[in-house]
Amino acid sequence: MMVHYRTQGFILRKEDRGEADRVFTIFTKDFGRLELRAVSERKITSKLRGGLELFYLSDIEFIQGKYQKTLTDASPIKTYRHMRQDLLRLVLIWRIAEFFNKVVGGQEADEKIWNILHKTFDMMDNKELNPQALKLIPSQFRWNLLSVSGYKP
Repeated sequence: MMVHYRTQGFILRKEDRGEADRVFTIFTKDFGRLELRAVSERKITSKLRGGLELFYLSDIEFIQGKYQKTLTDASPIKTYRHMRQDLLRLVLIWRIAEFFNKVVGGQEADEKIWNILHKTFDMMDNKELNPQALKLIPSQFRWNLLSVSGYKP
């Protein structure tokens, strides 16, 4: 019998595999960084499609198979609409996600990293911030992430 795990997570990267599958990199609140396979997610009739867009905060459910973790359910909690409609914000959050994927590895829950990521996404979605303030957020994120990871001077 397989155990179902349910948690919240930020969708940080997706990669096509095979004919209709995708592998998602998700930083979850309870399990840390996970690589989850979504079987047939690229099909139009897929039930997973709505909750698995880049830079969504989603409620996800997955099972641990013999060799990999497989997504079974996903529903969006927060879509960060303002961030996704502005090209500058989208470019900056993409850079943040790429840096995050390089620095954070392995499956280990970390509440401090979760809070930094959550705060950064909320700041990027704040439509009252001007472009000069927005451009400082990735540097602030990198500094906070590295200091929490133990690389503080």
